[in-house]
Amino acid sequence: MTQDRNYLRMLSDSELIRTALDRNHELAVVLAERLSVLLDVEDQLEDAKKEIDELTESRDIWQAEAMENLARPSLTPEEGAQAFVDWQASLPPEAK
Repeated sequence: MTQDRNYLRMLSDSELIRTALDRNHELAVVLAERLSVLLDVEDQLEDAKKEIDELTESRDIWQAEAMENLARPSLTPEEGAQAFVDWQASLPPEAK
């Protein structure tokens, strides 16, 4: 039993799940099912961390752009209207 238990402790999570399911002991099957759910949670956590990093990077870029825009002198109404017309003219035809 000790050799068997030590061997099982050395297995990776996925190998341990396969071994438990192959032995078809009810407790082992239930524990294997729960372990497989936990493995999915770890993957979901990694995905969430990557998404947080991407969102943080986007936020930092937008924040820097906002600070640049605040530092810019304000446009007069005429300059703003001309900038809008110029912007509209720069759009591709399908966006108009």
